[in-house]
Amino acid sequence: MNHFVFYSLIFLFNSFFIFNYLINNLFKDIKFIEIIILEAILFLFYTFFLLLFRKFLFKTNQIKKWDYLIVIFIVIFSFNFAYYNFKDYKYKLYETLKNRLIEGYFEFEISKVKSNYVLLKIIKSFDNKYNYLLDTKVIISRSEIEKIINNNFLIENAKIFTFACLEFVDKYNQKLNFYFSNNIFYKVNYFYDFSFKDNNNLLNDVRKFINKRYQDFKEHSDLIKGMVWGIDDFSYYEKQKLIQSGLYHMFVASGGNISLVFNFSFYLLYFIYYVFLYIFKKEIHNLVNKNIILIIFSTIIVFVYCLIVGFDYPLLRAFLISIITNLILFNYNRKNDIYFFIKLLFILLIIFFVIDYKFIYSLSFKMSFVSFMGIAILASRLKNLILSIKFIDKIPNFLKFLIYYLVDSLVMSVSAAIFLLPILIYYFGFISISGIFYNIFTSFVYPIVFYLGITYLVFNSEFIYNIIYNLLSFINYLVNREQWILYF
Repeated sequence: MNHFVFYSLIFLFNSFFIFNYLINNLFKDIKFIEIIILEAILFLFYTFFLLLFRKFLFKTNQIKKWDYLIVIFIVIFSFNFAYYNFKDYKYKLYETLKNRLIEGYFEFEISKVKSNYVLLKIIKSFDNKYNYLLDTKVIISRSEIEKIINNNFLIENAKIFTFACLEFVDKYNQKLNFYFSNNIFYKVNYFYDFSFKDNNNLLNDVRKFINKRYQDFKEHSDLIKGMVWGIDDFSYYEKQKLIQSGLYHMFVASGGNISLVFNFSFYLLYFIYYVFLYIFKKEIHNLVNKNIILIIFSTIIVFVYCLIVGFDYPLLRAFLISIITNLILFNYNRKNDIYFFIKLLFILLIIFFVIDYKFIYSLSFKMSFVSFMGIAILASRLKNLILSIKFIDKIPNFLKFLIYYLVDSLVMSVSAAIFLLPILIYYFGFISISGIFYNIFTSFVYPIVFYLGITYLVFNSEFIYNIIYNLLSFINYLVNREQWILYF
């Protein structure tokens, strides 16, 4: 069967449309005939595209009757899958509506720390009638919780034991995607009898050290923490400035960071490998499998980075996708087979979708998906186009290593940015024209700040500090100047 990508699209987007209809009618009595009509419309829609694919994309592969039967099967299966999960979520929400105000003892875990809010995951309820809330999250203003914990440092995975008053989020429908994808039902009214347990371990000590060291950059400390580690300490005003400049994606830990870490580990080990090869001649070449060593070494480095940042969903997806795709592509000569790469990506996305269906409502899920699609389709072509320029052949060999690295970083950033444009227009309602040009410049600056920012944690060098500070000043200037924006 040669239409895996098409069938994957049917599964993902049919489930999304069904979810969207069910969730938007959550407080209404949904009629079965309405869902059947929706299914019929979607089936005709997909059948129409199947015919288009037959005419324009799959000329050598005639579509048979089995293909239409498979389409019918996937449409039905995706509907049942969506509806089953919807019933589970509807049960939780209806239980919540019966208890719009809850008071009792809970144990929370700090799940996510943002500039203006903190998400706490309920890990234990001391009243059995609230057990349906286990593993769901509550939201609280960051300023409020910082007052309660006094001088304690807010760190993810820290535990809180307290008597809490929780109130149902009454503006649920206005921010449905956010609350649904994060599994949020309640906000915190107040805490009482509060006990904060900061996990004093090596990992948290490293996070505190990073925050303390980056305070050296004063007014730019938020920029470097966001660029290197994805720490969101921006105010609402600063965040809007970053979005309007088209550079906000650089300050969120996701696929871009994983790509840079993976890229760095790849080139670092290659350099070490050839140094040993030069010293020991062919002995080491015969003893080790280069690809396996590359994958293991890169996986360890990326895992350590993710461990420090925290395995949030966007980073977890990017980590798994990067590791699995590189594991396959290193061992099979399919690097130029775009269709194979996209099929692999769809397999991974379906796995994530089955694990947690709420992914489809998450903006980060959509952006990660589209970014990797952009890299899969455009990156290799852009790289070959740039490397085909004649003057590159005349560059000394010791500089080509650096050129190849910069080209890799550039094409990944540009490819992802191009594919992200439609999503950014849909969610934010505008295109930052100036941001298109800024991304070209910052695609060179970003890797430098990223790597030097990590280096500065180890080597407190004034030279490194000055480079980082000047580059951050340049980015800050771009962000705060008047932007060219096209509204829709």
